[in-house]
Amino acid sequence: MYRKTLPLAAALTLCVGAGAAADQPKVFGPKHTYATVEDVTLTRAQRSHYNQFRNRKAYFGAFYAAAEGDFSFYTYSYHNLNTAKAVAKRGCEAYVQGPCNFYGVAVPEGVDPNSTTVGGLGAITAHDFQGVYRDKQTSTGYGAFAISGAGDHGYSHGWPNMAEARATAIAYCELEVAEEMTNVRIKDRAWARANGLTTCRVIDTYTPPGE
Repeated sequence: MYRKTLPLAAALTLCVGAGAAADQPKVFGPKHTYATVEDVTLTRAQRSHYNQFRNRKAYFGAFYAAAEGDFSFYTYSYHNLNTAKAVAKRGCEAYVQGPCNFYGVAVPEGVDPNSTTVGGLGAITAHDFQGVYRDKQTSTGYGAFAISGAGDHGYSHGWPNMAEARATAIAYCELEVAEEMTNVRIKDRAWARANGLTTCRVIDTYTPPGE
């Protein structure tokens, strides 16, 4: 891993949902890069929190720090960099009821941290997509993999038909979304729904051989 610097203007691009238009998002490798701005100085508490962010070792993510005080907020393993930045900004500003400074991002190795369109599968989701999801598929059952507009996912295997497999993958994804929504306030839940973050969709299906 290595460190880059970002122009402060990168914090101004917060278009939720921008990214890969294909039904199946891009799957990146396991390596990641952290990039930070030069114009922001963190407090000791914020620096400690940023180290926690780095220890997640997961893209796509973003880190915002309160302009005054010690509070900070980060996101990780989102499916889109702009969404990760938008949620981190909102989370920070909602808590402090004031401005927060964009400080840095986590992106897949080789990806431009200044990109305003980059997206794919978040690191944790990509790991499950390439690992446990594929490993659990059988020669007699159908399976599917679904993701939300944020960083959630769900998958299925061993179902007698594709409709059941797809519905189950979405149900597991929606369960993960529901668990995430228990940690936010009413107005933040409404914001997440309005921006498509809570909606799950199928990105991959498995059909057993011979079907």
